Amino acid sequence: MGGVLLKPIIDRALFPKPVPPRYKPHLQNLIWIPAGDATIPCLFFSQPLATHLFLYSHGNASDLGTIYYESQKLSNFLNVHFIAVEYCGYGLYPGEPSEEKINVGLEKVLRYAITELKIPPNRIVLFGRSLGTGPSSRLAAKLEEQLIKIGGVILQSPFTSIFEAAKNLSFAASLFMSDEVWQNIREVKAISTPLLLLHGKQDKVIPHCMSTQLYHACPSKHKRLKLSDSANHNRFELFHDLIKPISKFLTDFVESKDTRMPIRIIIPKLLRRVPSGVFQVHHKSSRQSSSDGPPPLVIDLSEDTEVQEGKEIESLEHSSKEEGKVETLPAPADLPTLPSIIPDPPRRNAPIYVPPGRLTPTAHVSGGTRNTLIASGVHAGRNSPPASGQSSPRAKRPALGDVGRRMSSGSSRRMRLDSSNSRLPPAVQEEADSTGV
Repeated sequence: MGGVLLKPIIDRALFPKPVPPRYKPHLQNLIWIPAGDATIPCLFFSQPLATHLFLYSHGNASDLGTIYYESQKLSNFLNVHFIAVEYCGYGLYPGEPSEEKINVGLEKVLRYAITELKIPPNRIVLFGRSLGTGPSSRLAAKLEEQLIKIGGVILQSPFTSIFEAAKNLSFAASLFMSDEVWQNIREVKAISTPLLLLHGKQDKVIPHCMSTQLYHACPSKHKRLKLSDSANHNRFELFHDLIKPISKFLTDFVESKDTRMPIRIIIPKLLRRVPSGVFQVHHKSSRQSSSDGPPPLVIDLSEDTEVQEGKEIESLEHSSKEEGKVETLPAPADLPTLPSIIPDPPRRNAPIYVPPGRLTPTAHVSGGTRNTLIASGVHAGRNSPPASGQSSPRAKRPALGDVGRRMSSGSSRRMRLDSSNSRLPPAVQEEADSTGV
């Protein structure tokens, strides 16, 4: 009787869902998978040469909006199809979250991918993070019982059981937690498919020793444990702690001669239509949050939205064009650090400002390279006028590393420009006139 009365309190403490949702109904790459009377919102990213599909279960206190960038990067750099599943009661999925509903939702998405999207089971990899390792390991064990062979299982920051994880945080919290909720230590004993365990040694929420226990309990012949020295529960490097070990795991254990051919996933247009009841859920959540205080950040990715990344993301920032200020909001839990792997490409024909008296070569990565020494403060670009009395033949494009060597060898030409034709700031122009340049 006491357990029945405490169950709503336990579920409320176990599933702290973000309110309001961190995304809107028209979020790009958002699909709606039918599941009986309800539709499950999911993120879907596709790659033209992908050979496998990742079925991702996110961490706690997150939804599809907070994991959008992480999911996109994992799909791009691992070259895999990627479906991130929303939990019941989280985001735009109405209802109250519970262990059973989350397990059923993940299984329904898997069944839909196999039966409707025609994805072979051996091309599907279950990927769970933190709280998501519970439903992922449970589904993997259930498929083993049904003799359905999947491609593999990836567990990031997993726990042995919810009870042990709560006990590690607070002994008082464990008194209200059932020891039957998501027992990963029991589920991994039935997993014979390839298994990858990822954990950070600095994790204070779920200690990395739990991954070690799961590793020894799993009977799979193809299993691997990767511990990061610097990562904790909510901060890790996307490339070194995720992409690199997962890529090697796929190459060593998951990919085979039978799974090298790319698979194409065609999403029906019906899955991209927003259900009518979703707008009511979104507006209701927004009104509830407005009564408590200012609403958190809502990620709305449209075509004109500029995505910016930093080496470490500890807060989410968005600018207000009307007020002309930047608001910094706390990052939700389980939001990883995204390293700046690929810098922004150089702008074509971007002008380079050279202060007076400095000799600098003009190098354009995308528009060609000219070995020209500038002795005055001008904007040097691809269309800069040649020196008086000299022609401007199209120079051979050297490697960027050759520019410095050609400067030192004296093969570069000195170009003198009339400062009256250059567009300089007034202060710089006065300095140039005083020096006689």
